Amino acid sequence: MKFGPPGAIPELFTADGTINELRSRLPQSATEPIAFVGGSLIDGLGNSTSDIDVIVLSGDPLNESDLACTVHDEWVSAGDFDVLVSSLGGRRTDVEIRQVAQIEGIATKLRTDSGRLVDFYLETDILQLLHSMRIGVPIAGAERFTQLRNGFPWENLSWHLLSRAEAEAAAAVEDAVGALDAGDHGTALLASRTAWQAAVDALLVAAGETNPKSKWRVRKIERSGIPGLMDDYLQWETDPDSSPTALLSRARARLYRAQDLLLSAQSEKSGRSGVKGTW
Repeated sequence: MKFGPPGAIPELFTADGTINELRSRLPQSATEPIAFVGGSLIDGLGNSTSDIDVIVLSGDPLNESDLACTVHDEWVSAGDFDVLVSSLGGRRTDVEIRQVAQIEGIATKLRTDSGRLVDFYLETDILQLLHSMRIGVPIAGAERFTQLRNGFPWENLSWHLLSRAEAEAAAAVEDAVGALDAGDHGTALLASRTAWQAAVDALLVAAGETNPKSKWRVRKIERSGIPGLMDDYLQWETDPDSSPTALLSRARARLYRAQDLLLSAQSEKSGRSGVKGTW
């Protein structure tokens, strides 16, 4: 699996002034933390309104005095972690504090259970954190960051992502089949689309994608390079005839196409990893 930004590092993050300013916003502690820039801008997906996302991995829990920094904004708690919300160059800038032990714990769990969804479930914010670590550009503690990233079980995470997409597709298929049996064209339309989108996500994961955000699905399809997938996706996202009978027929056909994609995803993933998926 490839590490670092999928494309060129945005010019914003190659300027010494920007990097130094971001470093000045890191928590002040006795030992240098691991810190890296992640998020959609680094991922090559962002735009003029996208945030700057900085993730700090601390070796020990931090107290309020550790979170003092050179800007006047206050640190706020976001449940299991703290975030400094500020601005840099007109962009919202978030500095998120996490614990190295959390990453190591997730890695251990993935190695133990091979990413099987039946054993545990990673929340979306954790998946986004891990994706940012995969593509991230270090700004502090670079050597330790590289060691942590290189030692993470990315292949098992990929299987976890695939099993999530398959589970979402299966649940949506069940809903869609019930709606088709009841002649409920509206529910069949929405449920079959959900199944279709999950099947597309599964194929993207099988091709190496780890970004969990659905809002970037079209952009992820673009960069996947999978022949014909964009045309296929857009074709089955739309319904040219809005009559109830046509919507029911289209929903049924969409489910069959989704099943084709799910089978392709399993085949692709097994072929890439040499491991047969069993969930």
